[in-house]
Amino acid sequence: MPAALPVELRSRAVAAYENTEGTHEEIAARFAIGVASLHRWCGLWRRTGSVEPKQHQRRGLGPKFSPEHADLLRRRVQEESDATHPELADWMEEQTGIRVDPTTIGRTLRAMGITRKKKR
Repeated sequence: MPAALPVELRSRAVAAYENTEGTHEEIAARFAIGVASLHRWCGLWRRTGSVEPKQHQRRGLGPKFSPEHADLLRRRVQEESDATHPELADWMEEQTGIRVDPTTIGRTLRAMGITRKKKR
C-alpha cells in the first residue's frame, strides 16, 4: 500500500474545491491527483473537518507467543540445542497448552537471533 499523500496537498486541493475553483476533474488535474482521491478527501473534510489520513488498522491475529513463552523456548533450546522445530513445537504445547506450527518456532528463534546448528 503506498504512503498517504501529504496533508498540505490534501488541504490545498480540498480548499480549492470548497472555494469553487473548478470541478473535481479540473482540480484533480491541477494538483496531479486522482479524481476519486479528491472526492474522498472532500467527503472526509465534510464529515470530520480534517483531511488527515486515517491510521492504518492492524489486521489478523496477534502473536501466540508472549515474551514469557519466548524465554521458555530460549531456555529449552539452550538445554537441547539439537531439537528440531517440530519437537520444539510439541514441547511448547506440552508446557504451555499453546499449539504452534514448527514454522512459528523457526520464526521466533530467528527473531531472537538463534540459528539452528546441525550436528555432524
